[in-house]
Amino acid sequence: MPRLPFNNSTLRAYFIADQGTMPAEIGYEMNDVIFSNLPNANALESQQILLTLPSQAQQLTLFNHLTFQWNPRGHIPEFFMTPHFDFHCYMISLSERLSIDTTNPSILYAPAGNYIPANYYGPTGAMNQMGCHWIDLLSPEFVTQNSANFTKTFVYGSKGHF
Repeated sequence: MPRLPFNNSTLRAYFIADQGTMPAEIGYEMNDVIFSNLPNANALESQQILLTLPSQAQQLTLFNHLTFQWNPRGHIPEFFMTPHFDFHCYMISLSERLSIDTTNPSILYAPAGNYIPANYYGPTGAMNQMGCHWIDLLSPEFVTQNSANFTKTFVYGSKGHF
């Protein structure tokens, strides 16, 4: 997959299948230079970088594409107001994702309960081209009610009924 520039380095999506048929890994590849001299909180929020997946990944997994974003000032809710990276893994096509419109009230419809992991709460709001976010209430920043404990968390997304 093509390497895309970010912060004097590059990143790309990758996929590995065992014996060519069973997914083994899917993820982001970058080197440590990417973490040096990141844009500071006075910088504008960076643009989201779209990372395409190999066709084999799209055939053997539910994933369609990935995105990467550096948030120099964080973002709401308040627990995420510290500088951090967002890594999004989408199971819908890019065109379907780009059509997500928060003015459409159906986006707030919750998926059936069997699609929502235990201890997750939501929707916690909706964002154009992303959908609704579901947060893990057992993540340290929520358990302690202290954003200083935010180091990583797994957020699920939805866009209405499945």
